Parts: sequence; C-alpha cells; structure tokens
Amino acid sequence: MPDVYSRLLFAGSLPTNLLTSLFVVPTGATYVVRDMSVLLPSSSELFNIQVGPPGSTTVVWYWTARSTPDWQHWEGRLTVPTGMNLWGYASGADAQLTVSGYHLGAG
Repeated sequence: MPDVYSRLLFAGSLPTNLLTSLFVVPTGATYVVRDMSVLLPSSSELFNIQVGPPGSTTVVWYWTARSTPDWQHWEGRLTVPTGMNLWGYASGADAQLTVSGYHLGAG
C-alpha cells in the first residue's frame, strides 16, 4: 500500500566532491519527493540534486552558498519513477541534507 504521508527518504551528510546516490526507487514503484533541506557550511560551496539512472542524470535543484553557513529549503513535487536514482552532490565538506516524500504506488 502506498504511503499516505511523507516519510524520510534520506538524512545525512554528503561526501566532498562525489555524486552520491541518495535512494533508488524499487521496481514497480514511483516516489514523489516533496521536501529537501540542505545546510552548506561554507560560502561559495556548490550543491545540487540530480535524478536519473547512473551515468545519465539531470540536475533538478542547484544552489551556491552565499553565506557561512547557508541553509536552503525546497518544496514541490518531483516524480521519480521506477529504477531511477536521486543523487546529491556538494563541493565542500560537511554538507547536511534531508529529503522526504512518499511512495505513490505501482508504475
């Protein structure tokens, strides 16, 4: 049965300068990302969220820190279909990220 309310899909830090898979949508499922929050500890640090299979991703949210530290929040509806990954990238150390959403069901 699909989730009725959002659940935490990822919470943690991102490694420096490494595109990291945050979660993979299982076969037969679709997820909807609703909220993402990021804390970048240093100004000029780059951050982005990408969606897609390994080696063929598309940037869906991009942020460059303007202060030390800098916190940003995104709300929306990003559909991530079966077999796709949600990826995170940060250019600096100790970037913190949370992602929440829900399981839409089959398809």
